[in-house]
Amino acid sequence: MKDVGAWTDQLAAHGYWVLVGAVFAEQVGVPMPATPILLGMGALAAVGKLSFFWCVVIAIVACLSADSVWYWLGRRKGQTVLRKICRISLEPEALMDSATVWFRRLGDPTVVVAKFVPALSPVAAAMAGTQGMRARRFLWLDLVGATAWTGGFLSLGFVFHDQVEMVVERVERFGSWSLVVGGVLLVGFGGMKWWQRRQVLRRWQAARISPETLLARLDAGRPVTVLDLRNAEELAAGRAKIPGAWHFPVGEWEGRHHTVPRDGEIVLYCSGPREKTSVAAALALERRGVRGIQLLAGGYDGWRARGFGVEAV
Repeated sequence: MKDVGAWTDQLAAHGYWVLVGAVFAEQVGVPMPATPILLGMGALAAVGKLSFFWCVVIAIVACLSADSVWYWLGRRKGQTVLRKICRISLEPEALMDSATVWFRRLGDPTVVVAKFVPALSPVAAAMAGTQGMRARRFLWLDLVGATAWTGGFLSLGFVFHDQVEMVVERVERFGSWSLVVGGVLLVGFGGMKWWQRRQVLRRWQAARISPETLLARLDAGRPVTVLDLRNAEELAAGRAKIPGAWHFPVGEWEGRHHTVPRDGEIVLYCSGPREKTSVAAALALERRGVRGIQLLAGGYDGWRARGFGVEAV
């Protein structure tokens, strides 16, 4: 096998710090994948440039450190922290719902599985805190997940170091142009996702209904189907919903969409004032043939802020 090139020599010289920064950044929630770094460090360990043992230890410590921050913030701040994490994501409305579904299916082991699902790990760590998972259990599960994730990709880089070196050599051959092209593609992808989200949000802004209008229609006895999209934790925290609303959380969209009337008025609401979950639900229901969908402006918080009546759940 050929010796590594100048880039890998530089990377090896600062490899442990690069590893710490990449793993910590991804687990904190920065949209920058650490997997290529783990593979590269494993390959460097295979040719004797780094210690495989210390790569594993350092990566695990970085992972646990970042996750512990979100866990303790979740314990102290609750749902507020979850919403702040999701804002980092390009698709925040889907991220929170995805974490809720995973916890409903797997329970506490979601902390382990989340390491292998892009962008889910910080949300899972914070959600473990909001749900009151014991610190000792969280740290144990997080250790298992961190070991499997970091150790697994470092091992792949170690075993397939020839292939990793081939990729690095090609990058070196193109020099700085490869970095420019990679940066343009990354920025372009982020810009495209942002533009798509803006277009979807603009479309559904025109399909909003004010709390006053909804109240008037309910009082008049009009056949309006109101769907409460909040997750179980949000519903339990408030113990109330808009009168007559069906609880219709994200994990049940697939199995219950056939119960939603295909004609008439359908009003969706979630907890946030930006109706992000409502937009995601509207798109999902529309794909399944539901029409006449409107979003409640301001969501549940907007309804309560006006002092309108609710019913216990």
